[in-house]
Amino acid sequence: MSSVTDFVGEYVGMFNAAVASGDFTPLLARYTDDAVLRFENVPPDSSTLEYSGRKAFTAAYSENPPDDQIELIGDLVADGGHVVTGFAWRRDQSAGVLDLTLTDGLISRMIVISG
Repeated sequence: MSSVTDFVGEYVGMFNAAVASGDFTPLLARYTDDAVLRFENVPPDSSTLEYSGRKAFTAAYSENPPDDQIELIGDLVADGGHVVTGFAWRRDQSAGVLDLTLTDGLISRMIVISG
């Protein structure tokens, strides 16, 4: 599990660096070309957003980039290539869940659940 733990820690470090710099290119390179990104319970209206494929999620990050960094909280649970862990936004400490599927060392599916 340490390699999965390391991967998630590195991903969060890259995410936070991307928020600070505004350059999400290195972060998005951690995804497969056909990855699916799903955001559930997105404030302010608790909507769900889903992007399928590199072109779609790259455009989404370009048009509406995250503006807050995150910290991992709680325990990381891994089962093969499936990883679930808690996180909190730094600005207001609101909690959420990252649910990732890893394929060949890259993220092939990620669900971010807010709240």
